[in-house]
Amino acid sequence: QATGSTARELPMWDLLDDVGARDLGRTLTTLRQLLFQKEAPIGLLIGLEGRVRDLLILKDCAQRRWMSRNGYNLSWQVPAEGDAVLAALGNDPRKLHPFRAAKLAEQADRFTLEELRACHRRMLDTHERMVSTPVAPELLLEFFLIRSLGGARRAAAR
Repeated sequence: QATGSTARELPMWDLLDDVGARDLGRTLTTLRQLLFQKEAPIGLLIGLEGRVRDLLILKDCAQRRWMSRNGYNLSWQVPAEGDAVLAALGNDPRKLHPFRAAKLAEQADRFTLEELRACHRRMLDTHERMVSTPVAPELLLEFFLIRSLGGARRAAAR
């Protein structure tokens, strides 16, 4: 007789999408499930670094009016100097699959540019602390997520 768990295995991108949705409760639940599944905290943070970087780029493009979003349709009007900047990125956002780019742009809309910059700085600090302090990396990751997403709940409560 086989035994099993009632909890399904979660993929990493569930955590990334929960962060993009600014849903702290669901993010922490997903994080705990991934840690239970023996995912490495540093690997989860590195995945989050990529997502925050993508959101920062799209948010910056939107603020510069290089990109606009209408539902799931993105349109790009990038000047020549912007074209060189985006082309020099490892992941030019204009080359993303249109559905993925629109989902990421929708997530970026949930943050201000300053919130994303602060989140990125916090993330780099968390990464440094994970590899240089005796504090449990799982705790550092959880604290990072609470500090980064907790403001959304406080703002909504006002």
